[in-house]
Parts: sequence; structure tokens; C-alpha cells
Amino acid sequence: MLLTSFVSLMKKWRRTIPAFIIAGTTFVQSCSNNPYPDEKKTDESTYYGVYNNPPKDLDPQYTYSSFEITLLKHTYESLFDYDYIARPLKILPSLATSVPTPVKKYDEAGKLQSVTYSINLRKGVEFVDDPCFEDGKGREMTSADFDFAFKRVADPNTNCPVVDKFYFIKGFEEYRSKVEKERELMIEQAKAANPDADKIYVSSKELYDRCGEIPGIVVKDRYSFDIVMDSTYPQIMYWLALRFISATAHEAVDYYNGSIDSATLEPMEFRHRPVGTGPYKIKWDEYNSEAKIVLVKNEKWWGKNKEAQPGITSFPANASNETDIESEAWTPADANRALCQADRIELYKESEALPQFSKFLQGFYDSTFIPVERMEEVAAGGNLSPDMIAKGIRMVKYPRMDIFYLAFNMDDDLVGSPTKFKDPELEANREVELAKRRKLRQAMTLAIDYETYLEIFYKASAVTAQTFIPPGIPGYQDDFVNPYKNYDPELKEAKRLMTEAGYPNGIDPKTGEHLTLSFSVQGTSSSSKLTNEFYIDCWKKLGINVKLDASDWNTYTKKLDDGNFHISANGWGASYPDPEYFYFLLYGENSKKYGSTKPNVSRFENPKFDLWFKHMETMGNDESKTYTTLDGKEVTETRGQIIDQMRDLMVEEAPFIPVYHTVQFIMYHSWLKNVKPHPQAEAEWEFYRVNKDERAKLRKEWNKPIIWPIFIILFGAVIFLVPAIMTIRKERR
Repeated sequence: MLLTSFVSLMKKWRRTIPAFIIAGTTFVQSCSNNPYPDEKKTDESTYYGVYNNPPKDLDPQYTYSSFEITLLKHTYESLFDYDYIARPLKILPSLATSVPTPVKKYDEAGKLQSVTYSINLRKGVEFVDDPCFEDGKGREMTSADFDFAFKRVADPNTNCPVVDKFYFIKGFEEYRSKVEKERELMIEQAKAANPDADKIYVSSKELYDRCGEIPGIVVKDRYSFDIVMDSTYPQIMYWLALRFISATAHEAVDYYNGSIDSATLEPMEFRHRPVGTGPYKIKWDEYNSEAKIVLVKNEKWWGKNKEAQPGITSFPANASNETDIESEAWTPADANRALCQADRIELYKESEALPQFSKFLQGFYDSTFIPVERMEEVAAGGNLSPDMIAKGIRMVKYPRMDIFYLAFNMDDDLVGSPTKFKDPELEANREVELAKRRKLRQAMTLAIDYETYLEIFYKASAVTAQTFIPPGIPGYQDDFVNPYKNYDPELKEAKRLMTEAGYPNGIDPKTGEHLTLSFSVQGTSSSSKLTNEFYIDCWKKLGINVKLDASDWNTYTKKLDDGNFHISANGWGASYPDPEYFYFLLYGENSKKYGSTKPNVSRFENPKFDLWFKHMETMGNDESKTYTTLDGKEVTETRGQIIDQMRDLMVEEAPFIPVYHTVQFIMYHSWLKNVKPHPQAEAEWEFYRVNKDERAKLRKEWNKPIIWPIFIILFGAVIFLVPAIMTIRKERR
């Protein structure tokens, strides 16, 4: 009887049961957590990575922040670049055909007249296709495009943050003034011709043509030009390997001029629209700076069609050392292979480190940094944990050429040493007041427990910085100890200095209140707050009331530009391996007091330091120079001796507190090949190779669908069917 009733019910529900089965199957299939649903639809090889902050500016002559530089590095090209594998670092020709030897010319008296670098360009290099060009087709790159780039750097409207580094080129600074005056004239003429115009745009190409040529940039023909300098400046080669002087099309600058696109009504700005010759290009129909950025291979890249250039268009022919082979940064199979094995670079915005790391462990990002919160678990003692190794995950550790530091506002009456105090009473007693503020800064440097700070927040991923110069840079000395970083838990020396600074126990005798200072930082996350409050707690032990002023990036940079802070947290990484690149952050003429693009955040100005800087910046590491000191003495010193004196002055003046140099731990999956962090670049995606089949297999193993909900659904169906069966039985009776 029961069997008959059940059969009857099955007939009654014959259409419903398949629906349950289909629904259950569909549910199981939809349980995948893969964030890339379209991945299976393509045969392309894709590298998946992350970024933390959306790019603000993508102008090669202006941009100077790390992620933006990374994007520009893959979309633009310079005359020279760095060998990916070689250590120590080695410069290779990129758009230039060779690395030039400087030719020096002397007058009859033996005085240096000029230093010339002759540049020969590769032929057949083309810009990416873009609407700015005629018919949307990118044209060939020529010497004129580099001439244009130099002129854009000189142009005051570009606001190039390192423009003064090119003042060694003959007539460069004078050309800058000429451009400024000519632009004003062109604007006046345009307004007179069209007084009702809402906005006047001056064509860069027309402006530079009217200004003529920079005397030190001599275009000889379509594919060659000379760079002529007034004096020696060996570091010019480093600057020419950066993106400031990259092939730049005047059509792009004038087309993306800030006007409104008639179709989309969106502003068109060159600072947001890279148009270069690089191995990759941004895929604009997938571009969303706040969420996702996609780069795809530039099908017109010259490196695909030209003879292989190891390290530039093909993988290096040899390993740099045994470690390269052990880590598979280089394998025999990679020697001379074509670059850009990854067809696509997909980057996703991740504001927090832990979610980013979690997705990495699931296989959805190919490489990542280790969050401090997971350091002990993942890489205790600097060694990768067994469970990570079991998953095939690899790790590479390398010291970064960088410095994290706390800068005092040296233009501020309360904590600094301004060229002139704003308060006349302070200025009247200048030397005494300068000494007091110097002791205040020294005391605040002594008050920080650096060892505990690094142990809590950075584990093995940072080492204490004694000065501004990081390891790997000439002038760094392993055995040098900064006397104001010799932490004493009792703070005896720090408290003595506070008393001599006029703040016994942190009390200002004039007000009877604790000295109050502002501490400006970028980042409002809970982890950022904890790290910065550590400093505040240290200073509180001196009786100083420091208030945290945390804000987003744009607000923070505005405070630095305006000098609206007492102390600020900053970081700086080397774009080239020379002490000049760090000490120019303290050169007086680079003070942000003289312009928002200037890099001297601390606004430090010191005549003795500036004199030393101007001499050391033009010297080779093995050179000596005879010069006159500020007190009229003639001395002969090596570059190393000058750098040591600059270091000692910085230690005593304490315009900043050197906190740490980072040690980078990069984790990457077994399917990502040829990973070797480069100290001069944030990423080298064109060298990466991805085994997407291995990735797909491991992702599937690590992210199996959660199928238990289907059993709950089926169980629910049974519970639903049982009462129906019972009802039928009753009816049959």
C-alpha cells in the first residue's frame, strides 16, 4: 500500500523532482569563489596583481610615486633601462642603441668647457595606436620626441619635481624662463583675439617651436641627438634611465588638453592617458582606477620584431649568480626568450593587506607582500613556513634601497631652524633659540624604542636606520651608530636635552602647559593608527603632547605642501643607486617652501650642507675635489669624505628621525616564474612567465565547491514530501 502511494506521489511530482535536481546541481556549480568568471573564455596568459591606491597622475614628466611609476614603466620607454638580473646594477640601452661615453672638451687653459653625450636611437619604434594621431594610428618615434620631452621637463607648467637635475644641460634653466614668458604672451594674444573664450589653451608644440631650441639638446637628424652639459654630472645617466625623459608624442599632449570629450562628456587630460612605445598599454574599456586596471601587450612594440636585446627585449642570456638559478629567477630555458609572456596584467585595488593575502593563498593573486600580522606565522625568522612550502609557494627576501623617516618642519618656529624666525623675539636671540630646537629634536629622536617598534610592527621585514643612506648605496656604513638612536629606557639623556631645550618634563615655562605638537600621517586604518601611536606614547614619556593628524593621501600631501605640520611620516625609495638621490631631499633649494613639487619635505636649509651637496652631486665615487669652504679655507676631499661630513651634520641637526629600511618579503606561487625583485622598479611584469594550467589545477584543489548546502536542500525536500505521502495514505484508507 505504501509503495503504491509513493509511486502515485512520484507521478504527481514527476515535474517537480527534476527541478530540485537541476536547482541542486546549479547551486553546486555556482559555489565557486573564483573572482574571474571570464577567465575560462580565453587562452590568454594573465598575471594577477594588486595595488593599494588609485593612480593620481600618469604624466611621465611629472609623476614621482611608486605605483604610478610602475604603470609608466610598462607603457613608456626611456633611452636606457636596468638589466633585470645583473647585480650590482647595470644600465643597458633601451630606445638608445648604445650607452654613450661622455666626451669632454677643454679650452686652451685646460678648463672644462663642455661634456657631450651622443645618443643614437633605434629605428622603426612606433607609438601605440591612439585617437590623438592621424587616423588613430601611432607614428614612428624620432629624435624630436625626446627633444619635446626635455622641453616639457623645462616647462614650468609641467611642474617636473626634478627639473633642477637637468640644469646641468646648457641653457636648460634659461629655456625654462623663456617658456614661461612666451606662454604669458601667447595667452594675452589669444585673449585679445577671442575675449569671450571661457578657457585658453596654449599648444605645447606651438609654444616650444616659438621658444626655439634648448642649446644643450642638439638634434642632429631623425634618429640622433646630443646632450651637451656645462660640467660633469655622472648621475645624468641615472636620470635618463627614469621615465622623466621618455619618448613623448606632442600630439598626445595637445590632444588630451583638458577639454571635454563631445561623446562621453569626460575631461580629456594627458596626465591620465599614457601614449607611449612600451611593451604594454592600458586597456581603456576595462579601466577603472578605483577598482581594476588592465594592461595588455602592445602589438606594435618594437621588441617583438627587432633583433633580441638581452635584458631589454629578451630575457637575460645568463644568470647573475647561483641564487638566480636556485630560485628559478633564471633558467637555461629562459635564456634569450622573448619578453611579455603574460598577455594581460590584471591589477585589482586592495586597501587592506589581510584580504589581499587571503586571496593570494587561494591562488587568485600570483604574488604578494607578507602582511606584518602574518609574518610570524608565514615566515618566522625569515624562513618560509612548512605549510607554505607544501603548497609550492616560494619567497624571496631582499633589502630595499629606501628609508622611512619622521620629518620635522624645519621652517616652523616651534620645532625647526628656519632661515628667519617669524617671531621677532626669537630672531633677536637666534643662535640660542636654534640650539634649543636642535636639542628638542635630538631628545625626540632618543625617546623612541626602535627595537621594540620594529619587533612589534615589522618583525624581520625592516632594519633600524642610523642615517638617511640605506644599505646598497655608496656612503652607507655598516658600523656607523647614530648617538641619538641609542635608546635608554630611563630616557636620562633625552630628558636632560628636554630641559636644555627649555621644556623640563615637557612643560613650556611660558604657558605652564605641556608642549603640544601635531603629527601628520597618511592612512586612517587601524594598523596605521597603532604604529603611529607608538611614537606618540614614546614622546609622551618626555612630557610632550603629540596629536595624531591622520588623513587620506591627497589631504596629507596638501599639508606637506603647505607646511601645515610639526612632524610628518615619510618614505623614500631609490630610483637610482647614489647618495645624491637621498641627500637632495635635504638640499635647501629643494624645500617645499619654494614649490609643492619640491621633494624636501622637512624644509631644511643649511648653507654648509648645501655647499657639500653641490660638490658631491657632480663627482664620481672615486673622485677628489678641491673647493673653498664657507670660512674661506681651501680643502681637497674625496666624495666619500664629503658624504661623511654631510651625514654627521644631519645627525647633529636632526631635521628628521631615521626609523628603518625595509626588507621586502615577496611570496609568489609555483606557477609564476622569473621573479627577482629589482631595487629600481616596483614590478617587472614583462619578464614574468605564468603557467596558467598549473594555476588552474591548484586553484581547483584549494577552492573546492562547498556542497553541503545541497544536502540541506534535498533533506528539506524529503521533509516536504513525507507529509504528502502521509496525506495520500489517509485518503486511500
